[in-house]
Amino acid sequence: MSSGYECMKLLGEGQYSHVYMARHLESSTIVALKKMKLELRKIDNENILRSAIQEIRVLKTTDHENIIKYFGKVPDCTVPEFVFEYMDTDLFNFINKCLTPLSPPVSKNIMSQLLIGVEYLHTNLILHRDLKPANLLLNTAGRLKIADFGLSWSQNTSQKTLAYEVVTLWYRAPELLFHTTSYKGEIDIWSIGCILAEMMTKKPVFPGTSERDQLRRIFNVLGVPTTESWPTMTELKGYKKIISDNEPLGLPSVFPNATPDVISFLEKCWVMDPSQRASCQQLLKHEYFTTSPLSCADEILGSLVDKLGEGAFGTVVLVKNKLNPSLVYAMKEIPKKASCDYVKNEWAIHCKLTKLSHSNIIACIKIRKTPESYKMFMEYATVGDLWVKIPQGSPLPLKEAQSFFKDLISGLKFMHSHGIVHRDIKPGNLLITVKEYREVLQITDFGWSTHYLKNKSEILLTVCGGSHPYIAPECFNREHRGPPIDIWAAGIVLINMLTSYSPWSAAKIKNLQYKRWLKGERGIWNSLDEFTIGFIRTIVESDSCKRATISEIEASDCCIHEHGIMHNDIKPDNLLITRQGDKEILKISDFGLSMQFRRNESERTLHYIIGTDAYNAPEMYSKHFRGPPIDIWAAGIVLIVMLTTKEPWSKAVFTNRSYLSWILEEPVIWEQIDRFSLGFIRSILELNPVIRATIPKIKESRWYQHDFNTAS
Repeated sequence: MSSGYECMKLLGEGQYSHVYMARHLESSTIVALKKMKLELRKIDNENILRSAIQEIRVLKTTDHENIIKYFGKVPDCTVPEFVFEYMDTDLFNFINKCLTPLSPPVSKNIMSQLLIGVEYLHTNLILHRDLKPANLLLNTAGRLKIADFGLSWSQNTSQKTLAYEVVTLWYRAPELLFHTTSYKGEIDIWSIGCILAEMMTKKPVFPGTSERDQLRRIFNVLGVPTTESWPTMTELKGYKKIISDNEPLGLPSVFPNATPDVISFLEKCWVMDPSQRASCQQLLKHEYFTTSPLSCADEILGSLVDKLGEGAFGTVVLVKNKLNPSLVYAMKEIPKKASCDYVKNEWAIHCKLTKLSHSNIIACIKIRKTPESYKMFMEYATVGDLWVKIPQGSPLPLKEAQSFFKDLISGLKFMHSHGIVHRDIKPGNLLITVKEYREVLQITDFGWSTHYLKNKSEILLTVCGGSHPYIAPECFNREHRGPPIDIWAAGIVLINMLTSYSPWSAAKIKNLQYKRWLKGERGIWNSLDEFTIGFIRTIVESDSCKRATISEIEASDCCIHEHGIMHNDIKPDNLLITRQGDKEILKISDFGLSMQFRRNESERTLHYIIGTDAYNAPEMYSKHFRGPPIDIWAAGIVLIVMLTTKEPWSKAVFTNRSYLSWILEEPVIWEQIDRFSLGFIRSILELNPVIRATIPKIKESRWYQHDFNTAS
């Protein structure tokens, strides 16, 4: 608890700070509390504080309805904590939660408020220098406020030489990409054009990966500037001549649905020569704002900010308790004309799951009936749905995707254990909230859910429900089991997280992408490592009988050594026997080839062969391999040596006859080994490392627990 403030929930995290929704203890006022990260005081402290001080200096001199308000610094804190007015969301999340691009009336309202706010800044000789959707805040009153002034510049700053490494790359003007150190408000105007384009398409218009790539993307659309169109261009110190033989795409082809007034507005924002670029005042007088349809009222924008989502049967809005505004709920309103059976089904299943309670299931608090609709009040997920975390082109890091996938599997396991199948698992029905400083995934929207157990016996389902990209192939053809279809959908969600795209529109043979998957060819998942693809293939398996179960998924996920260290050379020579009392103990030695296979809590793939050939796993002779399974393989070879007194083969490659016999499962390989033990060894010396026995599976096996001193 900060001095005088109670942190209620985490709103966001930046490179240098956490931002919380907080309540002032005396007045109960809800505020946004920005806490600088404690561990970063030791490194890069000067840059962090310089950015924070610049933001505070600028905000202390501003007073405008479209500029975020700064309330002050929290006293007596070990690290700097700053208090700002609370806003309900930012434009980035607002764009992403809307199912379609923002309508012209809504876009015009936002652009009008943005231009008025930026005009105020420019009039007061302040440059924002980092305008982008994430730095534009919105509230339920329909008010837009410009925030995050850490990169801003004002006439009162001590910084006289202007930096060119400002503005997030995708929103950066070409003169900055050519390293100009002399500029004015025109750099903010370029960013404003990028923001309008993003509202129209739901994605960045120039998503470059480097300065040169950013210029290339801009020139591909607008054309390469000439000395006639931009006379001072060649004088910039970072200028590099770029030649393109291709005709520019042009704005009408990039924005085919845009009206002429919109195209004209963008052209004014994106003039290459900054001296010819329009000002805020000129843009506010542009025909864009007077052409029908006109800007919507602030109240309409506010109602959309209030709305968390919209589905086939109803909408979800954010509501606050009138007596205690700190209590926030998500209210799903379903018109009575929609489907009474749908409401009853969702309500019954949601209530059952809420009573049983699980951290990965959104809780339903109460339901209220009105003459026109049903209103369901549910737990509010503070971050949004999973799509917010994976906008197109921005896949999740493997560790974060793994964490969310574990949450999803945990929630499904809970549902299935109570005889309920969801049938509509997709990112839009998976919400992210913050609990105890960790982002947690929660399952919601149980409209398609049903019971698949009757009198404790499983029944087959006949209705094909859900969203096509996530529907398992068996659902399109015949009766099907319940749990496997949720597991299939979970696999597609995992692909979404790791690639930021859906692999196909429907799992049907006529779909080219799905057909390529069945053939084992690569697709949008081309960037994934072999182990991850192998794991996904056990889940997104077209044969539901062979598809991995939740228990198998959980077991495979445990295949990591406890302290992140692999031995890399397990063999009898490196296993020493000592005596403790009356018992002989085996101890592992010789860690000369050992290495850490986990870095910063993320497992990494390995790329080079070490160890001893006779004990090396077969995947070590391919391009990439994981650490833990190769130690397990070597342990299996050691077991064979103990049971037969000799190594089974000199090298696990197909050119080795003994190894090939093992892979082909030819009869009578080692006469000394009984069939019970041989079956256990096969689970360890499995060619595919993805389904190779894990340490937990080995410990749970009958062979491992069998007492060989007794007759069997």
